[in-house]
This record gives sequence, structure tokens and C-alpha cells, in this order.
Amino acid sequence: MIQRVTSLAATAALALGALTGCTFSGSLTYTVPASTIATQAEDVFEQTVGSRPSVDCGVEDVELVEGQHLDCVLTDPATGLRYEATVDLTEVDGTEYKITVEGGDLIE
Repeated sequence: MIQRVTSLAATAALALGALTGCTFSGSLTYTVPASTIATQAEDVFEQTVGSRPSVDCGVEDVELVEGQHLDCVLTDPATGLRYEATVDLTEVDGTEYKITVEGGDLIE
């Protein structure tokens, strides 16, 4: 089922409120662990498709900046197949933001 969604390049958005684990740098740019973004992307895919994939967006902290783009890897738990996935931050306001996720091509 994940394959169908990723091939259709489904896009979904998730509104996020106050986050645990957020930090900020000296210039008042907040950050959040990439694993938090990945979990939120998994939530979006699960809500859209009905099954929960595994999403890996790396290990670096992500600056909460409008338009921030992450290249991630989505793994279909039923098949083990891996797909490109992108996550973009939108409507960033301090520690509040939304994400859009899009499934991509099969990684061979």
C-alpha cells in the first residue's frame, strides 16, 4: 500500500504544536531532532495510507526555518522496500510548524 501512495506522490500536512526536545541557537532559531520530524512524517503517512512506514531523516538537529527541506528514506514494513521521501517545514512560528511530506521513487 505504501508503494501506491509513494508512486502517486501523495502530499499531506500535519500541524504541530509545542514540541518537546526543541532547543534554540543563539540567533533564536529553534531546532528539533531529525528523529522527531521522521516520527511526524510517519504519522502523516499512516493517516494517509492506513499503515505505518518507517521514515529516516538522519541524525542531525533540524533548524525550524520556513522552507526547510529534508531528504528522507521511507521503508515499507510489509515489503522492506525503500523509497525516497521529502519533508518540508511550513508555517514556522517559533516552535510551532507544519510539515508536508511526499513519497518518491523506489531506491534501488
